[in-house]
Amino acid sequence: MIHGDTTFNRLQLMRLVDELESLDGDRGPVVEKVIKAAKAAVDQSNYLYIAGD
Repeated sequence: MIHGDTTFNRLQLMRLVDELESLDGDRGPVVEKVIKAAKAAVDQSNYLYIAGD
């Protein structure tokens, strides 16, 4: 299956972080990496690009 690329802007990143941090239980290493990248993007460029493939 081919997955599409996506770009998050600052407002979307802040909501994404809130939602991911509110997950119950073990979030796993991938989710933790996304949270870290999203927070860095807010501080640096206000955009986060994720390649789906």
